[in-house]
Order: sequence, then C-alpha cells, then structure tokens
Amino acid sequence: MRILFDNQIFSHQSYGGVIKYFEELLSNLRKRNNLTVKIPKIYLRNEASFYMKNKKNNTFLIFYANKIINKIKREIKFILDKTSNASQLKKQEFDIFHPTYYDPYFLPYLKDKPFVLTIYDMIQERFPEYFGQKNQTGMQKALLAEKASKIIAISQNTKKDIVNILGVKPEKIEVIYLATTPEKNMEPVPVPNFYILFVGGRGRYKNFSTMAKAFSNLSQNYPDLFLVCTGHDFSEEENNMLADLGISSKSISITANPQQLAFLYFNAKVFVFPSKYEGFGLPILEAFSYNCPVILSRASCFPEIAGEAALYFETENSLSLEKTIEILLNDKEMRKQLIQKGLERLKFFSWNTTTNKTLSLYQRCLIAN
Repeated sequence: MRILFDNQIFSHQSYGGVIKYFEELLSNLRKRNNLTVKIPKIYLRNEASFYMKNKKNNTFLIFYANKIINKIKREIKFILDKTSNASQLKKQEFDIFHPTYYDPYFLPYLKDKPFVLTIYDMIQERFPEYFGQKNQTGMQKALLAEKASKIIAISQNTKKDIVNILGVKPEKIEVIYLATTPEKNMEPVPVPNFYILFVGGRGRYKNFSTMAKAFSNLSQNYPDLFLVCTGHDFSEEENNMLADLGISSKSISITANPQQLAFLYFNAKVFVFPSKYEGFGLPILEAFSYNCPVILSRASCFPEIAGEAALYFETENSLSLEKTIEILLNDKEMRKQLIQKGLERLKFFSWNTTTNKTLSLYQRCLIAN
C-alpha cells in the first residue's frame, strides 16, 4: 500500500496537538512492512527544525518576538508546499491520500483515488461567534467531509458533532483516539513550589476567565499558591483581568519546551483544563503520564477521555472550580487515587493502536474503491 500525506499542518504550525498526531502516525506507519509512506520533500522542517533545534535552549522567546515575520514566512512556505503537494498528487504514485488539514486544493488532482480526512474538532461550528462571519475553515471542512471516502474523528463526541452539524452518515466516520509519548527527561523550570498548572491557549472557548476567578478566590486562603500558565505571554486584556482580580503577582506565563512542560506537570499540585470544548484533549493524557492530578470542565469529550481519573466542575462556574481545586489541595488520599487512576486510564490509549486502526481504515477504503 502506498500512502501519501501532504504537509498542510506543518506549513501552518511548528508544534501542537495536530502536529504530534501526524508525527506519531507517520513514524509508526513507516515501521510497518509492505507500506510506502510519502510526504512531499519540502515537508516544512524549516520552522519545525527551528523548533527542534531551539527547544533545548529556550529560544522560543525569539520565535514569539518575531511572530509577524514568521507568519509571513509560513504563508510563503504554504504556497511553496502546496505546489509540491500538487506535484506529488499529479504523479498518481499512491493508493490512498491523507491530507493533514482542510484546504481542498487537492481535489482536482485525486482523480479516482480515495482520501481519508481527519476531523479534529467542530469548534468553529459549535462556537461561530469566536471565528467571524466568514468561517473559511468551517466551509472547507464541510466540503471535504462530503467528498472524503472515510472520516477519522478523534473522539465519540467529535463524531456526534460531525453527524449532527454536517449531516454526515455515522457509518462514514471511524473514531480513532490519540495517545501520548512521555518525555524521557525533564528540564527544571524556576517556578514556585506550590502552583496550579494551566496549559495551552487561553483565548475564546478556552474559558481562562473562569480559571482566573477561581484562583483569585483561592489565593486569599492560600497565599503561597501560584497559577502557572504555559504558552504565549499574557495579553493586555489578560493582564488587565489579572490586575482587576488582584492576582497579577501570583500569575506566571511561561513558554515551555516539551522537557520543561514535563517538569511543570510533574511538580504541579493540579492541572486544570477548563475549556468549553476540545476535540480530544491531549494535555489530559500528558498530565496522567506525569502523575499530575487532573480537573476538567464537565464538557465535550472530557468525561469520555478521562473517565473516572479526573474531577469535574461545572464549566463556567468559578465557584464550582474553586471548590474542586480545594479538594485536591487538601485531600492527599484523593490525589493518590486520581494519579493511580490516571495511569490506569493511559492504558486505553497508544499510538500503536491509533496506527493499527488507521491502517485498517485505509485498507477498507481501498477495498471499497
């Protein structure tokens, strides 16, 4: 079997959950016999190699300081990569195609070859108010969902949304979970000893304001408690909110590489994921793998992924979150139980299983075609 991927997502991003998914899938597929796995030679790695080279010396700050320049470079890179992708597609030297994102540029080149589409979430469709009137990604996703031979959804919750919102028949969709690969080494980060961890984006549907309000109340009873956030620096709006809540001096923003993030998970008192919606929620598995107790909003796919290995709060209720965090700050036995349940829950997710199920789906597409 000859499988062709494109490099859409690698042109747009240097890291993130979707990047991890395709890197693991590509790596595992290439280990299998009787498979030819292709991706156009340009395959980003200009910026991705920047990421890999610099993750050890924490020069992510340079990346963010030059984000406008890098955005322009990405746009140019995407145009070049799209040309390379089209060239590979025209050769027709593949049996099945798997695009890495939603640009439908490839449709004219497929001829009668099948393609599999991975839909990571339905955030644009569930929260259109955050994405403006012209939601290009949502329109592209709908078109490709209609044209695809099969669709991979990364959770049952995402599958349900695809069916309900896009009108796709359930039998066209295969749920294939993601997994995580823990870092072998941790890199210490100079942070306080007593902190709550928040990982990833904080805008729009991420519900960071609920986290901030809950922490503001907690900090009055726990003066040594800090809030550590990974990702970009606090925006002006976020700084104003933190100041209004009186927690600016106790809120820290850190740009962490994977080894540093492992350290932050391992040493956090609790990891809180308050998002209103996620397609899967890789940070949940990351926290489990580093023995970090987890608190989640009772929303989207979270109960499906974490099961009984996490505590839950009512999504936009800061008092509910505050009380749930306080339980884990004081109940050592509960912390131990959740950590053990998290390790057990991890056994349900592996990249080997992800690869096997994906390969099986490819084979069924070829038979049907």
